[in-house]
Amino acid sequence: MSGPLRPDIHHPLIAAAHAWSRAIALVVLAVAVLTLAAGWGAGTDFLVRGRQDWPAMVPTTAVSVMSLCLSQILLSSRRRSRVRAGHALVALTPLVAIVFMRTDPGILPVDLRPSDRMSDASLAAIVGLAAAQSAGLSRRAEDIRLHEWLAIPVIGLALYGLGGTLIDAGALVSLPFFEGLSVPSQLCFLLLGVSAIVVRPGGTHLSVLIDPGVGGRFVRRYMIWAIVAPIVLSQGAYLLTEAGVIEDRQRLVALATTLVILCCAGVLWAGHVQGELAQRDLRSREQLRAILSGLDAAIFVCATDGVLTPANRRAEEMTEAGPLRTMPLHAVSDRRPLTGARHPVERVIRDGADITAGWMHPDGQERILRLSSFQAALPDASCVVVVTDVSEPWHLQETLSQAERLDAVGQLAGGVSHEMLNVFGIIKLAVGGAQIRWPDLRDAPFAAILNACERGSAVAEKLQKLTAQPAAPVEIDAVAALGAAIDLVRKAVPSDIALHTSAPARSLTVNCDPVELEMTLVNLVLNARNALVEAGEREGEIVARVEERGGLLRFEVADNGPGIPADKLPRVTDAFFTTRRSRGGTGLGLATTAAFAEGSDGTFRLESTLGAGTVAILELPLSGGAPGAASEPEAAPQGLTDLRILVVEDDAQFQTLLADTLVLLGASVDRAASAREALMLLDSDGPFDVMITDHVLAGRRNGNQLARLAVRKCPDLSIVYLSGFRPGGAGSLPSVPGLVLRKPVTLAKLSHTVRLAVGAAGQDHLMS
Repeated sequence: MSGPLRPDIHHPLIAAAHAWSRAIALVVLAVAVLTLAAGWGAGTDFLVRGRQDWPAMVPTTAVSVMSLCLSQILLSSRRRSRVRAGHALVALTPLVAIVFMRTDPGILPVDLRPSDRMSDASLAAIVGLAAAQSAGLSRRAEDIRLHEWLAIPVIGLALYGLGGTLIDAGALVSLPFFEGLSVPSQLCFLLLGVSAIVVRPGGTHLSVLIDPGVGGRFVRRYMIWAIVAPIVLSQGAYLLTEAGVIEDRQRLVALATTLVILCCAGVLWAGHVQGELAQRDLRSREQLRAILSGLDAAIFVCATDGVLTPANRRAEEMTEAGPLRTMPLHAVSDRRPLTGARHPVERVIRDGADITAGWMHPDGQERILRLSSFQAALPDASCVVVVTDVSEPWHLQETLSQAERLDAVGQLAGGVSHEMLNVFGIIKLAVGGAQIRWPDLRDAPFAAILNACERGSAVAEKLQKLTAQPAAPVEIDAVAALGAAIDLVRKAVPSDIALHTSAPARSLTVNCDPVELEMTLVNLVLNARNALVEAGEREGEIVARVEERGGLLRFEVADNGPGIPADKLPRVTDAFFTTRRSRGGTGLGLATTAAFAEGSDGTFRLESTLGAGTVAILELPLSGGAPGAASEPEAAPQGLTDLRILVVEDDAQFQTLLADTLVLLGASVDRAASAREALMLLDSDGPFDVMITDHVLAGRRNGNQLARLAVRKCPDLSIVYLSGFRPGGAGSLPSVPGLVLRKPVTLAKLSHTVRLAVGAAGQDHLMS
C-alpha cells in the first residue's frame, strides 16, 4: 500500500482537494465532539437527537466518527509518521465499532431509550467509509475509482436516512436496518463520504465540487437546492396528506408532477446556460482568431488524430492550394523535394525541432519558411504548428554574408594592387638606372617598358579604387568617366550583345566623387547586361550616352530587354529588393545608385516598358570648373650628390633597387627594413638630409608614426612618403609634413621630389 502523496501533489486541483477534505473532516469532527461533550456530557438532549421523537447519536457512533475524521486528516498529510497513524485508525475504527456497538454505557446525563443504540446502518456506513479511505491509498484502486464506488453507497444511505427522518421518522426506524439511525449520524456520514471522494478527485464525479473554474462554482451554488428541494416537496406533500387536503395517491401524483416540472425547468435552464457558454466560447475563439490573424506567422492546431486546422487568416491563405501536410516544400540548400517522412510538417510534429524549408509561392517567388511546434493545453489537440515566412531576414543574412565576402575580396584587391605597384616601381627605377649607366642604348625599348609599366599601374590603381573610401567631391570630366567605365565593363558584356556609347566631343564637368561615379556607371551597364542575358535576347543592345540637357548632365543606359513590370518598378531602388534573388542578386546596386545621386544633388530614375526595354537615367548638376590639365613632358633626372638619404622599405627587392638608384644619382644611402631599424640608424649614424619611407612597414609602427618620432630626433630631417596605397581622404594624409609619392615612380620624379623636399623643409606637404 502506497502513501497518499502523488507526483502531482502540487497541482492546484490536488491542493484544493486536500484543503476541502480537511475542512469537511474538521467540520464533522466538531459535530462529533459537540455531540459527545455538550450532548452526552452536559445532558443537552437536542444535540444528540434533534427532536424528542428521533433516535440519538450514541457515544460509540460519535467516537467512531471522530476516529474517521482524524484518519482522513492524517492520511492527507505529507509526513509519513502521520500517514502511518492514519493507517492504524482506519484499521481500528471498524473493529472498535463492532465490539462496542451494543455496549453503550448506561450512566449518562441523557436518558437512554431502548432504541438508543448504534444501528446496523451506522455500522455499515462506518465500515464503508473506512474501506473508502483505504481504497484511496492504493494507486491501482484509485485508478479504477474504487474509493468513489465505496463512498457513494454511504452517501446514498445518509441521504435516504435524512429524507426518511424528515418525512416519516417512525416509518424509517421501523425498519430493522435503520433502527437507531440518528440525524447527526446521517449528516456526519454524508459529509465524510464526500470527503473520502474529493481527497482523491482524479476522474471522480464529485471532483467538480472543488473545481475552481466555472463548472465548480456552478455546482457549489446549486447543489444545496438539488438536495433540499426534493425533501421539502416530499415533506410538504406528507403534511398535506396528514391534514386531509389530499389523499395518498394524489400526493404521489402531485409530487411526481412537481418533480417533472422542476426537472424539465432544470434541463431547459441547463440548456440555456450551455448555449450561453457555447456562445461565449465561440466569441473567445473568434477573438483569439482575430488576435492570431494579426501575427505574421501561420498558426495550425494539430488534433490528436493528426488533422491540422488553420487557426488564423495567414494559415487559411497558405492552405488555399491544399493541406499543409501535402504542400510541396524543398530543402533550402539544394532545393531537393521533401516528401514522406522527410516532409518538414511531419518532422516538426514528430520531433518538435525547428525546421527551415523552401516553398514556391503561387506568385512564382521562392519563400523561406521556418516551421516549429510546441505542446499546448488545448482540448483534443496534440500540438500547435507555427509557420513563419523568414524570406526577408534569410535573404538579408545571405546578402550580408556576400557583402562580407566582397569586403574580404576588396581587402585582398588592395593588397594585390600594392604588390603590383611595387613590382612596377622596381621596373621603372631599373629602367631609369639603366638609362643613366648606358646612355648610348636606344630609348625605344626603354619607352616600351615604361609604357607597359604605366598600363600595369593604371590597372592596379583601378583595382585600388574599388576598395578606396569615398573621396571629397572634385571637378571631373563626365565624358572621360563614362569612357573609363565602358573600358572596365566591356569585357564583361557577351559578344552577342552590342555595347554602344554616345558622348559629345567637348568636356562636361561635374562635382562628385570620381570613383563612385565610375562605379555607378559600371553598375548600370551590368544591370542592363543581366536583363538581356537572363531574358535570352539574341539581338541585345545596350546604349550608354552622356549629354547636357537643361543645365544638367544626363547619363542614360538603355537596353532592349524584357522591361520591368509596373508593380515592381517603384520598388527597384529599395534596399535588398531584387527579382534576381535565386541568381545571386543582392538588391543593393540600384539602391546605392539612388543614394549616390541624392548625395550629389542629383536624381535617379528608371523608365521601363514591358517588351520594349528599360532606360536608367542619372542626372547631376553641371559645374563651372574644368578638369585637370594634361601633364607636361617629364624632365631628366636630377643629381643628388650632396645628400645623405635614409631609405625605409620592408620589400627587400624594392629597397635594394631604390637604394642603388639613389646611389647612382650620387646620394649617400643607408637602409632600414622597419621603423625600429630606422630609429636605431638615426641615433647611431645620423644626421640624414632626407628619409624616404613606405607607409606600410613590418612591425608595430607605420611610416607616419616613424616620421613623427624621426622629426623629434632630427628636426631638420625632410620626409618623403613613398607608398602604393591610395589615401582615401584628408584624414589619411600624413600628420608630419612631407612629400608623398605614389608607386610606381620614375627616376626623374623621384630625384626632383627629393630635391624639392630638401628645399621645402618645414613647409606643408604636397600630394604627388
